[in-house]
Amino acid sequence: MLSKILQSIRLYLRQETGHDRWQRMWICAVVGILAATIYAWTMSTINLLTLPHQHLSLDWNRLWFYWIGFSIIAGMEGLFVGWFTEDYEGVSFGWIPVEFLLLLSNFVYISLFSTDLLHASISIIGLLEVTGALIFLAAVLRLISNKFIMNQYSEDKVGRRKWILIFIPGIIFLIVLIGSLSRFDISVVQALSSFNDSMARVATDRSLEARLPLDTVPELRSHIGKPYKIYPRPDSASVGMYSFAVVFSDGLSFNCRISVTDGQQIFYFKDCSKITDLSFP
Repeated sequence: MLSKILQSIRLYLRQETGHDRWQRMWICAVVGILAATIYAWTMSTINLLTLPHQHLSLDWNRLWFYWIGFSIIAGMEGLFVGWFTEDYEGVSFGWIPVEFLLLLSNFVYISLFSTDLLHASISIIGLLEVTGALIFLAAVLRLISNKFIMNQYSEDKVGRRKWILIFIPGIIFLIVLIGSLSRFDISVVQALSSFNDSMARVATDRSLEARLPLDTVPELRSHIGKPYKIYPRPDSASVGMYSFAVVFSDGLSFNCRISVTDGQQIFYFKDCSKITDLSFP
């Protein structure tokens, strides 16, 4: 049985030269890494650009985490997608090893760290939902590699220039558009606005003190009116919860957990505690 499988693999590898196969593989891998880079930077900066007055700052920990993680995933998928000789094979099967590795790593994480059953189930379902994105990425990588190789050997210089000026910017625009979907929901924006409004007016309106964590973070009272930055993140322990890490320039930092599923206009930040630094995602 094993000998027949090995023989089939040898026959498959002889369908084309190793040079042609490796050329397609590295093109898919490089394009995948570039696409992951554009996507990671877009999703990390879209809120900074579209919500300029919400005291947001670039979360470098999350940027590095997603940049490296997405680049590894997209680069690996590019190698698998480019390995297959036929286009339909690369698109149909190239994403499967990556999906398997993601599921395996998720099971390892769940087994090593204490995670409740609900959160573990949601995490696994979320990975299964990524299947569509992986198949779409496989199709895009295969399309770009084919176009690149065709233009490399084409003598039509006008066609090459047209491909560079139209096709490549179109792909970049599509990646940026997909990354822009990471913009905060309206409920998160309302929570940010509520916190910033309370911080801005509490000095003249003492009734707003009830919205702020002045009891759990008493140092906050002496920091009213001082500049600060907010780093919102989805709460990894609960669905529909966000964590707002608030950092002042002198080092005072605290984290507040807030529900963003109630549809409320006014938020009370009471579930808060002091932190020493931003945690790594």
